[in-house]
Amino acid sequence: MTQVNPAAKPAGERKGPGPFTPNTLPYCASLGREITADFSGNVIATSDREKQVEHLLAVLNSPERRNAILTGKPGVGKTTLVRELAGRIAARKAGSGLIGKVIVEIDMNRLKGTASAGSSLEKNVQGLWNEAARHGGVIFFIDEAHRLASGGADSIGNMLKPLVTSGKVPVILATTTDEYRMYIGNDKALKRRFEEVFVPEPGRDAMASILAGKAARFGEKLRVSAGDEICKFVLETGARFLHETADPDRSLSLLERSCSIAVTRRGGGEVTKNDVIEAVSFLKNIPVPMTEGPDTLAEAAQLLRKTIVGQEEAVARMAGFLVRERAGFLSEGTPRGMFLFFGPSGCGKASMAETAAELMDLPAGGMIMIGLSPAIFPTDLTGRGPSLPGILTEPVRQNPRSVILVEGLEMARPEVCSLFAGLASRASVRNWDGEIVDFSETVVFLTASCPEGSLQPEKSIGFSEVENKTTGTEMLRTLRALAVSSLSSELAHLAENAVIFLPLQRESLREIFLKEHEERLKKAAAGKGISLALESTAIDAVLDRAEALGGYGRSLERAAEELLPVLAEAVLQAAREGMEGEIRMSFGSSGYTAILKPEGKTVDKEPGMAA
Repeated sequence: MTQVNPAAKPAGERKGPGPFTPNTLPYCASLGREITADFSGNVIATSDREKQVEHLLAVLNSPERRNAILTGKPGVGKTTLVRELAGRIAARKAGSGLIGKVIVEIDMNRLKGTASAGSSLEKNVQGLWNEAARHGGVIFFIDEAHRLASGGADSIGNMLKPLVTSGKVPVILATTTDEYRMYIGNDKALKRRFEEVFVPEPGRDAMASILAGKAARFGEKLRVSAGDEICKFVLETGARFLHETADPDRSLSLLERSCSIAVTRRGGGEVTKNDVIEAVSFLKNIPVPMTEGPDTLAEAAQLLRKTIVGQEEAVARMAGFLVRERAGFLSEGTPRGMFLFFGPSGCGKASMAETAAELMDLPAGGMIMIGLSPAIFPTDLTGRGPSLPGILTEPVRQNPRSVILVEGLEMARPEVCSLFAGLASRASVRNWDGEIVDFSETVVFLTASCPEGSLQPEKSIGFSEVENKTTGTEMLRTLRALAVSSLSSELAHLAENAVIFLPLQRESLREIFLKEHEERLKKAAAGKGISLALESTAIDAVLDRAEALGGYGRSLERAAEELLPVLAEAVLQAAREGMEGEIRMSFGSSGYTAILKPEGKTVDKEPGMAA
């Protein structure tokens, strides 16, 4: 079926002699579509593209080497550039050699479909090319050019490739920068015969002008208003959340959806920032946080210290990231954040990741937790098939804005370490199906613990301010060197920049015990109608026991659990005797002791019991 472009002018109004009709070009009319200039003003021509248009014209006006390939990010406007070229040709501003030329986009999917409809694929491909060569006024345009390359070839690509490279008909190809590097760059025949024309994203000023013009057009059609402030917010928000495509497509899609949301909800009027945020949620298919995060380093650090104790360097590093993340000062082409946490087991590495995720206000299900071991292979992470999708790639594919916590990196296989090391420099991983999964919206926390026995508990830590400061500095240096030497060589760069977690000091253990374990014990007693008071002797005994077990968070948890049998016995006794009151726990020569103080009575203290 012939496609008619509604934006094209009638044949009588064309400024060149190259008619595009089923009678003159039957193959082109049935298997392709004419690329015409958009005389309504929809084509986005900016000064940023002038150089690329001139480059393309120089290639097409050459006597022999007349093939070009447009490369750039998805959504950067490669097809739009071809439409601008069509406008130059129609206006007779493309050079005398291009007067009357017609640009025909070959629809490879439609071409492939002719084979299943009973026609010969090879006959149609040859007929298409012979027709264009006889006519002499056709320029072919083929998108998804990687399908022609050796690495990405299919049956159509195998048939088209010799014709495309023959030079009989000028051809413009288009593909993304990644696909060009992966496929075309390795295909010497295509790379040699097609001159690369790189299409960059428009600059900020150009995008501001484009958005202002589009906002005015949307305003006329939808009766909405999107001023300069909203256009600026659209540009910034799109750059922060929408990484699948580039500008101008990214910001234009977001502006259009924001305007339609304003119409749907309020019948028009002024577009708000909330409309833009909601539009991002629709385009990403995930909820986007609308709450405000920490704006200052001090505020971020204070929020982290509510759950993280005794790790000031780690708190400072994460506070800096949270503020940068809030402001949008993040690197391009990599995950939003990627950190290696290194230190003794049980010192708060996982808690730091979980707290940071909460402060970034992730949507429900936005935390992905993976435990590594020698039994985990790269295919477990990227998938083995539709029934066994990757434990890393599949959750990110479904929810691109995620925080990933990967524990046990010290036990990982070298090839798994290579996968994560690669992720630090590029924000994508291919899954089992060859699909590129975008990690640019993720924050990745990798945790690794010191080798067992590599650190001895520092008994002196915490007893002297000067001694503590010196020991802490030495310990940081020791742990950083240990991270580099003990982890896989693939992780060397990450190890050198690791966020170091120190062994917990006694006062840090005390603070953690009072925050977490004492509160848990009191709640357990309250559930039985009994209040609980821990004497200082009991708390000191727990801390002594924790230090003897290693001085880490998990050793503190084990030490705190030793209080439970004594507490449980006192609670059961109170239940048998039908008594209510307060249980006071202490530690003496006979170990932990729990004494029930009935309501309205006093109880004599045991020797050594704190007042």
